[in-house]
Amino acid sequence: MRAGEINSAKRTISRLLSAAALIVCLAPPAAAEASSATAAPKVHAFKLTVRGHSGMHITSAISTGPSQRRRVKVTYTVTVTRKHKKKKEKRTKFVTKTVNSKQEWVVVTDGLEAEVVSVTAGRKVGVVAKDLLPSASVPSGQTSLEPTFGSVELDGHVWVLDYAATLAPLYAISPSGHAQEVATLTGDLTDMSAGPGGTIEVTDNAGYLDRCAVSKRPRAACKQVPVPTKFDSGSVDAIGQGGGRVWFTDDAGELLSFNPTRNSFAGPYGDLSSGATLTGEASADPGTIASAPDGDLYVAAGEGSDPLFENDLILAISPRTGESLAAFSAGLRNVVALTAAPDGNIWFLNETSASTGAGTVGVLNTLYGTLRQYKLPKGYRLPASGERINPGPVGSNTVFFTLQTTAGSDAALGEVTGT
Repeated sequence: MRAGEINSAKRTISRLLSAAALIVCLAPPAAAEASSATAAPKVHAFKLTVRGHSGMHITSAISTGPSQRRRVKVTYTVTVTRKHKKKKEKRTKFVTKTVNSKQEWVVVTDGLEAEVVSVTAGRKVGVVAKDLLPSASVPSGQTSLEPTFGSVELDGHVWVLDYAATLAPLYAISPSGHAQEVATLTGDLTDMSAGPGGTIEVTDNAGYLDRCAVSKRPRAACKQVPVPTKFDSGSVDAIGQGGGRVWFTDDAGELLSFNPTRNSFAGPYGDLSSGATLTGEASADPGTIASAPDGDLYVAAGEGSDPLFENDLILAISPRTGESLAAFSAGLRNVVALTAAPDGNIWFLNETSASTGAGTVGVLNTLYGTLRQYKLPKGYRLPASGERINPGPVGSNTVFFTLQTTAGSDAALGEVTGT
């Protein structure tokens, strides 16, 4: 049987089972899945601390790499002193080497300075890059900042964007910890994603897609692509990629796409119907679009009177047509972040109370169409903003997600082991 036929069969099974029943539990795996796992995943949490700083708070940047590769080839800059015509001169050269990559990267801030920290599957925390926000970026008379970061992995680097800033700096950070500002974006930036063909895609609610072509050394050449006003006056929110296209949502809950090959937009796909009773409107929250290994796009969505703020659905979308293939809803209250993990499933954060940060971490089994959720560790809550979930280091069978301590709201990470 061909790979495409196998994937098609898997999706067919998923739709048939989800139409019959969707199973939610907080206990061990169902019998249908027990054969593929000897034990249920376990959920842990730990506080993130950076030496020399107190009261560190989580931001929304938790990288998708370089943990996605066992070894990566990176190019970074170093300054060297050479003798030239009997004089010493400082020159910058580019060095390429292969490095081990067994960590996840997270951005934390103490209100004035931002740090990129690395976290291993063994919970060892180290500083990757310091002072990501220079003190000059703090307005006169202001004592704190509330930056909002996003990050993607491309070309062996983690690319970090402070898209809450008026002049949003884009940094390229090598696994060796060398941080370089490579571009500056402007506008009402809301979310970022890796795109087709080695690009960085950023949604700009001022009516644009910001598209940055990434080259080696590293470099990023960014340009604004106007979004047609028929898409809710050009407003754009969550963003992701799949099927060679860029996918994003607007303020009306419509799903849209951009084809970089044809330089054309498609949609809106409107009310994302799935069956006689379930309909969905796509989420405006960052980090709620993911492309799964089975080829389908998965999007958090909402139904009811306030769909943009209560994402009680996860929709499987065809990246070829934009059609809703299946809807999953059992036990979902508000899906605030999701990701595609190496195990082939979609892991997500389900917020049950915005005021207290209560919630669960869950998994959608894309083969069987089942939903399973696990309680958050005692003493921790989902952050008030900046919720993210991503796979851990390659080969670790872990998933990391953003948390805060219930006492003090300090930066913390949740970790699911045994996925």
